[in-house]
Amino acid sequence: MLTYRSVPGVRSTERRGIGFLEGHSELDAGGEFDALPEKVLRQLRTYIDQWLVCQPDIPTRYHGFWDKPKYKDCQVFKPRGKKKESRFYGFLCHPQLKTRKRFQLCVLCIHALKNERDTDDAELDRVLDWLCNTGARMAIAMEFPDVSEGETQ
Repeated sequence: MLTYRSVPGVRSTERRGIGFLEGHSELDAGGEFDALPEKVLRQLRTYIDQWLVCQPDIPTRYHGFWDKPKYKDCQVFKPRGKKKESRFYGFLCHPQLKTRKRFQLCVLCIHALKNERDTDDAELDRVLDWLCNTGARMAIAMEFPDVSEGETQ
């Protein structure tokens, strides 16, 4: 069963939230995040906080893939480390279109180590698979129900 878990140590805003999709062996972003050294963890939380308050993309820290229309709903966060470059890939969605249309959620799915400058499109294809996954949508809906007062789901 897939589940959604908010990123620990950061607070969602009225406009944005971020968390992990978990419950499948391919979904390793949450476990890798939890295993980061404290210094890298603090840095990554700072980048996430910047994204949460709607600061524009900072390509060395986090960004979308606006130059690749197929991957327009993908996002990456890039903490700095001494070894290979660590990447946390996820997708963007609007889980509450009825009740909070402008609220955007970043759902981190996949962690990867990378040496090359450009992102491997195969990683982004995997993220898109999770974006379209029914179980993923159900897990997100459990945490972000989209019902108005008096309405039942």
